[in-house]
Amino acid sequence: MLKRFVDNCATTKVFDGCRKVLIALSGGADSLALTQLMISSRQRFGLELAAAHFDHKLRQTSTDDANFVKNFAAERGLEFAGGKGDVKNFAVEQKLSIETAART
Repeated sequence: MLKRFVDNCATTKVFDGCRKVLIALSGGADSLALTQLMISSRQRFGLELAAAHFDHKLRQTSTDDANFVKNFAAERGLEFAGGKGDVKNFAVEQKLSIETAART
C-alpha cells in the first residue's frame, strides 16, 4: 500500500512545491491510515507534517476522540492544532444544517 501511495503521489506530483502539509485527522480509520502513509513517505517528498482536529461536539465521545487524536499525533512527533465548537447550537442560531454548520 505504501509503495502504491508513494508512486501515485510522485506520478501526480501532488506535493510539488509543498514544504508543509496539514493533515485533517478525524480519528477514523481513513484519516489514521492516511496519516501513517504520510509519515512513512514524508522523507521521500521532503515534507514537514502537522495534524489538525476539530471537535464539533456532536457526539458524547467527541472529547475522547479529540484526546485520542492529540495523543496519536504526539506519539508520532507531529505538530498538532486542535479546536472545538458547539456546531449543533451554531446550526440552530444560523438556521443551517448541521453538515453546513460543521463546514463553516
